[in-house]
Amino acid sequence: MTLFDSFLHRLADNIEGIQTPFQSYKDDPEGFAKDVLQVELWEAQKEILRSVAKNKYTAVSAAIATGKSFAAAVTALWFFNTRPNSKVVVTAPPPADRQIKDIIFAEIRSLQRAALGRGVPLVGGEPHTWSINANDNWWIQGFSIPQTGSREERIAKFHGHHAQGGVLVLADEANGIPPEVHEAIDNITTGAGCKVVQTSNPFVPSGPFWRATRDRDTKHIQISALDHPNVVTDSAVIPGAVDRATTQKRIDKFTRAIRLGDSEAEKLIFKVPWTGEKRVVTSPVFCYKVLGIFPWEAEGALIPYAWYHRARQNWDILIAEARSQGYDWPVDLPEPVGGLDVAEFGTDSNAFCVRSENFLYPFMRWNGLEPNMTADRAARLFRDLGLLRLNVDGIGVGADVAPLMRQWGLKQVYSVKVTWSPTDNTEEMQYYQLRDQLSWEGRRWFAEDDAAVPPDEDFEADCLAWDYKETRSGIRVTPKPQIKSRLGRSPDAWDSFILSLYQGREGGRMGQGMETMTLGRGGTRRGYFGVRR
Repeated sequence: MTLFDSFLHRLADNIEGIQTPFQSYKDDPEGFAKDVLQVELWEAQKEILRSVAKNKYTAVSAAIATGKSFAAAVTALWFFNTRPNSKVVVTAPPPADRQIKDIIFAEIRSLQRAALGRGVPLVGGEPHTWSINANDNWWIQGFSIPQTGSREERIAKFHGHHAQGGVLVLADEANGIPPEVHEAIDNITTGAGCKVVQTSNPFVPSGPFWRATRDRDTKHIQISALDHPNVVTDSAVIPGAVDRATTQKRIDKFTRAIRLGDSEAEKLIFKVPWTGEKRVVTSPVFCYKVLGIFPWEAEGALIPYAWYHRARQNWDILIAEARSQGYDWPVDLPEPVGGLDVAEFGTDSNAFCVRSENFLYPFMRWNGLEPNMTADRAARLFRDLGLLRLNVDGIGVGADVAPLMRQWGLKQVYSVKVTWSPTDNTEEMQYYQLRDQLSWEGRRWFAEDDAAVPPDEDFEADCLAWDYKETRSGIRVTPKPQIKSRLGRSPDAWDSFILSLYQGREGGRMGQGMETMTLGRGGTRRGYFGVRR
C-alpha cells in the first residue's frame, strides 16, 4: 500500500464525505471500467453497469458464458473505489469455493492486480483470496452460505454489515440462494446508497430470483448468447466466452426447423441471426443456456426443473466435499447398482448408468451394435465397479446381452423389458406398463431432497422432455417415439437410469413390489470410484 493510500484510508475513517481519487466516476461505472480498469465491455455488460448506477435493484438473467460474472467484478471495484467506507458483499450458493473464490474473486483479483501493476492506486492494494481491505469498515469480501444450521444461523451470517458509504451486494447464481439469505440481503441494504445486484443463469422459474426479475422496482436485464460479440461475428472478440460453434451445436440439439402449422402462440420460436432461419425450441435447456430466459414448466412435467436443478447443486456440493478430502468421489455411499441401455440403431449410444442410491456417477457411453462386444464391455464394468446388480435393456439388440453375461458367471445381471406389464400396481397407484412405472420411480427419486446428478447436457434434456398423464389404465408417460422426435435422438441416458431403479427379477416377477428409493450415506464402497486422486 502506498503512503497516499494509507493517508486516504485514515481520513476515510474519520471524515465523512472524503473524496477518493476516483470520485468523479461515482455515477459513471462505464467510464471507470474504460479509464481506470482499462477493460472493454460489450453492450450487455455496459447495460448492467448503467443499471447499477441508476437503480437500487438489478437482476440479470444470462445465458451460459456471456460475461455476467466479469461485469459483477467490475461493478464491485467501481463501487468500492468511488465510495469511502463502503462495503461490497459477494455471495453465491455452494460450493462457494468455485463460484466465489474461483470465478468472481478470480476476476476481481485479476482486475485489481492489473491496475496496481500499471501504477493505478486502487483502494485496498494487494487483494486477498476472498477479500480486498482498506480498513475494518471499507472492504470487498466473499461470504459463503452455510450448508447446515438453522434459518436464523444463515441470516446471522450476513447480519450487521451496514456501512457509512453504502453496501453493495453481489449475489451470483442467485437462482440457487435460499430465501432466508435473500431476506438477510434485504436487511443490510435498507440504507441510502445501498444496491443489490442479482445475477444468474435462469434455471428455475420460481423462488426469490425469479420473482425479482418480475418486480417493478427491479431493473431486469436478459442476456442472450445470440447477441454476444463472439457469436455475432463468429470470432474470438472476447476469449473464453461463448462462441458460435457451441451455440450452433445447442441450436441443432435443442431446437428444430419450423413446420407448417407451428404457431408462436403455442411454440417458442426464435430466429437464428446468421441464417435468418426460424426454429422451434424443443427443450427448456435451450432457454437458459442460449436465450437467457427461464425455461417453461409444462403442467404434467414428469421431472420439474426445480428438482433437477436441486439435484445438480447437490452433486457439485458432494464432489467439492470429496475433493477437499483428497478423493475424486464421495466414499461413504452404499454399493452401486447399474442400468445398461443397449444401442438399437447406428445413431444411438450404449448408455451405462451407475447409481449409489440417490447419487449418480457420470454416465458412460460407447457406440457399437454387436451384442458380444457390448456384453464384454459391460461385464468388465460390472466387475471393475463392484456392482451389486445390473439391469440390461432386453428389447431388440439388447435381448442377447444379459444372457451372454449370465453365461459368463455374472448371475446378478438381469434382462429387463420396459414393455412388460407393471409389477407394482396397487389400488392407489396403477401404471400402463413397466416403462411408466419405472419413469414414475425416477420422478420419486428426483423428489428426494438429496438426489444428486452429474453435469450431463443430454441427460438433462432427457429428464425434462417427459410428461405424464393419468388415464383409466393408469399413469402413462410420453410415448418414446414422441420423445425421440422432441430430442432428435433416443433418450439413452434416461433409459439406463430408470433401468437402474428396477428391483425385480427377469419376467417382471416382483414378489413384494418395488421399493421407493431413499438416500442412505452408510456402508462402504468398493470398486474404483472411491480411490484417492
